[in-house]
Amino acid sequence: MRRLWYIFTSMRPRQWTKNLVVFAGVVFSRNLFDEGLLLRSFYGFIVFCLLSGSVYILNDVFDRKKDAEHPIKRKRPIASGLIRPGEALPISIAVMVVMLAVALMLGRGFFLICAAFLAINIAYSMVLRNVVILDVFSISFDFLLRAG
Repeated sequence: MRRLWYIFTSMRPRQWTKNLVVFAGVVFSRNLFDEGLLLRSFYGFIVFCLLSGSVYILNDVFDRKKDAEHPIKRKRPIASGLIRPGEALPISIAVMVVMLAVALMLGRGFFLICAAFLAINIAYSMVLRNVVILDVFSISFDFLLRAG
């Protein structure tokens, strides 16, 4: 049970508020009380939360050695050794695959947005965060994709 908790906290649920922008279209189109659109937005919110959470796990696997030396990040489950990369990585990938499947069920356009979101975030974790201006562009583009 603790391992599930460590995986969950590695997904950084406190960061999921960023995904609330998914509801912007429903709110600003004055369709907040359209149950169908609200439900689709809720599903989109969940998909983005779990996709971003799976990328946080992936990022923690990539950065585990550097994070282990950081005074705060060293307390994260992967950096501290509470979860091994060999456990975390398959979970991260499985969540990505399942959420992309859910996104496809919600529509081809939404799937493409989620795939782009995932690709950009993985590229950010691996390379883009180290390139001046591309780091800012990729973070900004993430919010545009969520609002799309």
